[in-house]
Amino acid sequence: MKNICTSSCKQFGHPEFRIEFDAKAILESDVSRFANLLTDMVRDGSRFENDQSFQIGWSITKLVSDGDGFLSFREPDFKSMPIIWQRGLTKSLRHMRLHKDVVESVLPNESLAIPSLGDSCIICTNLNDTTHVIMDRNEQQGNISGWFLGCRDKKHDHNAAQSLHVISLYEAVVSHAPVALGYLGLPAATVVLLGSGTPSFSSNGHGLKIQNGSYLEAVFGKRGAHRL
Repeated sequence: MKNICTSSCKQFGHPEFRIEFDAKAILESDVSRFANLLTDMVRDGSRFENDQSFQIGWSITKLVSDGDGFLSFREPDFKSMPIIWQRGLTKSLRHMRLHKDVVESVLPNESLAIPSLGDSCIICTNLNDTTHVIMDRNEQQGNISGWFLGCRDKKHDHNAAQSLHVISLYEAVVSHAPVALGYLGLPAATVVLLGSGTPSFSSNGHGLKIQNGSYLEAVFGKRGAHRL
């Protein structure tokens, strides 16, 4: 694990931050940008302490005092249900970048609408163990994300109450549909069809094209993978 530490928070009477990350998994520039954001927040009057929660994109993280004058982060392992916390911010910062890059591949960047992993969604009971998924988002209302995640079996009735469950987005991604993770920052009125090749997108009933030179074109353009 590599780390980047802030150095000017102490002049505001605040502990410095230590951000641990896997340099092979995320851009160091994203970590540096986040470190600068923390410094700016402290300079502007924000105060952080041990065991405080901190939202990073869709992820909820925890601050921990390391006992040496630094506050470090713990993030969900994104494998376990319930959450198991681990050191660092590799996955939280990678997911934030992923959500941004996916949205900007098909829509203007101001369309980004990242929910929180604790927000609820609706899933169908046939969602497990399939990579053929439909994602359909309504407007977010409070902690209701607006997302529906379902199978693409036309014989499965998604209008029947017994075919649906309400769970957290975290549980949906960890336990039911990991393929959905990268698309959660898309806004209301977006539909995504995931399968064995390039995903398809629509917004308000109109097809969306994957933009030339975008992240999604780089991912799917040559190898047609179904996982981000």
